[in-house]
Amino acid sequence: MVSLNDIGETLYGEHWQGPLADDLDISVRSMRRWANGSVNVPQGVWEDLVEIMSSRRAALDDKIARVIADFLPKSQISAILEQSQREETK
Repeated sequence: MVSLNDIGETLYGEHWQGPLADDLDISVRSMRRWANGSVNVPQGVWEDLVEIMSSRRAALDDKIARVIADFLPKSQISAILEQSQREETK
């Protein structure tokens, strides 16, 4: 099961609690309580996290497409995309 900590670290790195609290417009104190499990994460926050992750993914997908189009030889594109897909299914 994915945790708030997993999501936070994936999105923001090691020091994720402050930036994620800012994006969710909540206090860092609330974020710490959710992260340490002393208080359950509200359902609406999980929904907000999906929106944040989806937005980040869309932005990254756009950047990936631009890097591929601008900098990679066409002969390498298929191999890179296949490797990426294999890693996603792990």
